[in-house]
Amino acid sequence: MGYKSEIIKKIKEGAKIKITGDSLSAGTGSSCCVRTDEIVFKDGEDVFYRKTAPNSWGGLFAKYISEKYPCSSVINKGCDGANTTQLLNNFDKIIDEDDDVVILLAGANDRKRPDGLHELYDNLIKFTELMEKKGKILVLASLNPSTESNEFYINRIHHSEDIETILTMVADEKNLLFVDNYRYIQNYLVASGKKIDDIICGEGCKNDGLHPGDFVQKLMYMNLMETIGFGIRL
Repeated sequence: MGYKSEIIKKIKEGAKIKITGDSLSAGTGSSCCVRTDEIVFKDGEDVFYRKTAPNSWGGLFAKYISEKYPCSSVINKGCDGANTTQLLNNFDKIIDEDDDVVILLAGANDRKRPDGLHELYDNLIKFTELMEKKGKILVLASLNPSTESNEFYINRIHHSEDIETILTMVADEKNLLFVDNYRYIQNYLVASGKKIDDIICGEGCKNDGLHPGDFVQKLMYMNLMETIGFGIRL
């Protein structure tokens, strides 16, 4: 489950691809990102709406798929503010029976929960097992690095590097294809001599130090394409 050749073969033959997770999966921070009136799910008093984000990593991937493999489709149901407990509890509202491949980017909001790291690990394992039971391919993706000021907001009980560690563990233990955005962007920063503060903001960006503008979105798109095994024309 989750091997590159299997994913590419499915997409070439016609696959329904679902992107889900939190605001980083929804494309928050990218230019032209707009909240729609479509509700993905409700969890208590929390209501999670679908967004459109053509210049996000997910939007760029959807554009590539629609142009290169029109028999396949990409639907993004990323949910601003959702933690992995909420995503797991509403699995059937997010994942459709005819989804073939699911790309999950989540964990940033688990930083705010006292037992967030244990919850993240347990929830991802359960999410993976549900995917296996339904015969679907799960691709796990990690968050981008955030600025130091964002990491030390008062509600950050845990930090991005802690989330990255859990995601890496789960991907390894469950043999998942892992789109490691955290390390990919860190490697770019080391090679370019820049800090995340230098590249994270952009037009339409919230400038909060977490949600990336178009430049970082493009890096995440390139990493996704490289990880799956698609060649891209720069």
